[in-house]
Amino acid sequence: IDYLDIIDVSDPSNPTIINHYNKGIHSAFGSGIEFLNNTLYVPDGNYGLELIDVFDPSNPTQFTFCFFYVHHPFYV
Repeated sequence: IDYLDIIDVSDPSNPTIINHYNKGIHSAFGSGIEFLNNTLYVPDGNYGLELIDVFDPSNPTQFTFCFFYVHHPFYV
């Protein structure tokens, strides 16, 4: 993926895109996104793991990046 859409599904019959987050995510070899305590854990291609604060879904903010070179697909 190259971007991340944050979607409000509080009304399942009318999902609404809140934000289109595009900060250079390159999740070619990573798989899955986890959500825990207002944080998204997003695998970022060959580079590592991006942690995005979504406490305010209209303003997602990357607050850290864990760099590690990935030789094989990894899963979150």
